[in-house]
Amino acid sequence: MIDADIKSISKEWVYKLISPLICEDIEFVFPDYYRAGNEGNSTRHLAAPIIYKLFKKNIPQPIGGDFGFTRRFIDTFMSKSFKESTLQYGIDINMTFTVLTNHMPYKIVNLGVKNHNDSFYKMIPIFKNVATEIDSILDENSEIRENYAKDRITYEWEEKKKESNQILNHFDEMNIMYNDIMEKYGFKEDDVMNDSAWNQVLDNFIVKKINVNIVAALFVLRVFWFWKNGLEFFALERPSY
Repeated sequence: MIDADIKSISKEWVYKLISPLICEDIEFVFPDYYRAGNEGNSTRHLAAPIIYKLFKKNIPQPIGGDFGFTRRFIDTFMSKSFKESTLQYGIDINMTFTVLTNHMPYKIVNLGVKNHNDSFYKMIPIFKNVATEIDSILDENSEIRENYAKDRITYEWEEKKKESNQILNHFDEMNIMYNDIMEKYGFKEDDVMNDSAWNQVLDNFIVKKINVNIVAALFVLRVFWFWKNGLEFFALERPSY
């Protein structure tokens, strides 16, 4: 399965996504790739940390959209009922939960650089869709949420200053969104900027103490803070167990 707007696909991508399914005892193949610092925001700040928090699995691109999978996975996935969010941007995170909750063997392959169409104007809908889907899945699998409430996990990011001072695309538009949200909700930068605060936001979202709209507003503040401070951010290496 390949995202429709990919510009960097090659035959090597297809080989890497399919060959583990044929040559190894693997049911699902996740991608990993380098993405520009202003892309993959829902992945870096929501999907990847929540997957690690809930399953202690380091899957860098759980909503990457470029996957390889077997017929067994398809049969398992298609046996479920889908909500509106699943049929939009929530489908990738649902696939990832399907792999992990069914204990399917998976592999992560490096596909190099990912280039695709500008998705800035879809950033908030994507985030809300993915967050809504996660919330729905946890409602259906209440034991995951209950267990997490008893044993919360901290996720860590590594921040690196960008070498270039180039202004990112849509910087001015993000600045307007940032100021509007700060005024509307009365948030402060400290609410989301340090990793400890953002971990708490995600924890409260997982256990249903804050709703999707609030966490989405805080998400915009965190993303723009990284943008305006010229930071790249990466998940620290951690064991997959």
